[in-house]
Amino acid sequence: MENKSGINPCGYRVLILPDVSEEASSIIEIPDSAKERLALAQAFGRVVAVGAKAWTSEVLGPVPWAKQGDRVGFGRYAGLVLKGKDKVHYRLVNDEDITALLDEEVELGE
Repeated sequence: MENKSGINPCGYRVLILPDVSEEASSIIEIPDSAKERLALAQAFGRVVAVGAKAWTSEVLGPVPWAKQGDRVGFGRYAGLVLKGKDKVHYRLVNDEDITALLDEEVELGE
């Protein structure tokens, strides 16, 4: 996965491309139940870029457990939402806000 955003995370930050629900593009008026589901969809995404100090321990040194291209779960309200030069919205989060490394088969609950 190439970083086309123009956003390069520094220090302990990780740049994530949030998952977007496929239903989002076809819904004109979004019911409350769908809004909750869409909000949850943004708590998962794909790692686009990793800062040089992400997952660094003073004792162990760098111990990265997620790399570019990995699918991750992260805090729903974590980080900043930034629009890249490619006009796509990304989340820039601290490494500690990433809560899970996900297998490709993991899907959002209904």
